[in-house]
Amino acid sequence: MSVMIALLLVCLVLSVITVVLVTRFTAEFGRIDRLIRDEFSRSREESYKTSRSAREELESRLERIRASTESHLEKIRATLEGSLDKTRATMENNMERTRQTLESKLKALQDDNAKKLEEMRATVDEKLQSSVEKRFNDSFKLISDRLEQVHKGLGEMQTLASGVGDLKKVLTNVKTRGNLGEIQLGAILEEIFAADQYEHNAIVKPGSQERVEYVIKLPGRNDDNRSLLLPIDSKFPNEDYQRLLEAYDNMAGLDPKQADAIGKQFEAAVKKSARDIREKYINPPITTDFAILFVPTEGLYAEILRRAGLFETLRRDFKVTVVGPTNLVAFLNSL
Repeated sequence: MSVMIALLLVCLVLSVITVVLVTRFTAEFGRIDRLIRDEFSRSREESYKTSRSAREELESRLERIRASTESHLEKIRATLEGSLDKTRATMENNMERTRQTLESKLKALQDDNAKKLEEMRATVDEKLQSSVEKRFNDSFKLISDRLEQVHKGLGEMQTLASGVGDLKKVLTNVKTRGNLGEIQLGAILEEIFAADQYEHNAIVKPGSQERVEYVIKLPGRNDDNRSLLLPIDSKFPNEDYQRLLEAYDNMAGLDPKQADAIGKQFEAAVKKSARDIREKYINPPITTDFAILFVPTEGLYAEILRRAGLFETLRRDFKVTVVGPTNLVAFLNSL
């Protein structure tokens, strides 16, 4: 009995102790929980504050970096623009100096070429002067002797007048006029070349029936080891030339447009002659890449030279060089 009471007392005591311990534990656990909650709340606020501060600091740094970068980029852009402006200005100055230098050298070259051409012309004129004067003097002497004989009688004078009329008729005939130019060209070539140095009525394009009046056999050789041929053809656009002379004589009473039209018609006739020569007779490598247009009178040759740009156009566009009776020999000798 006493043992049961003792056990009950022990159980009661243990229960009390347990209740007390549980109560204390519960209270302590609640306190610890509150502490933990308070600490977590403080940690969260501190973390939030730290994060916000860090974020603000980071944003501030990023803003400073952005501003610094923009400043550097602006400086770099300004520097590059300045460098580009200087480079462009330097290039423009260099190009202007180069252009001026080229223009100066070109002008000097043109002046030098003009001077040399003038010296060559003077040399050629000087060399030709004596032979030309001698031939002209001989011709004039012969003509004077003939005229003196003609003046011996009226009948002979009438014969002379008739001969002049016949000559005029001859010059109005295109074919006969061309034959006269060809005869004159042949006479000049016969005086300065051996028979094997030139050919008459030569075919320079195989398969073609076109014959050039004369070809000169130059010292060079073509691809077939044959003599290189220089075509020479005589032309005499007399009608257009006579109209031009009549326009000069009647310049005071002639309309300027009409005079200009006559001049252009004369130039067109000369260009047509050059075009015919180019198309018919220039055939490299059998021939040279240029040909010679022979005009039988010095007046006609001088008129071609006098027309601004005509002589150069014939050489540039048609590969044809115009010569007259006095400079044909000098030109061929230069080749």
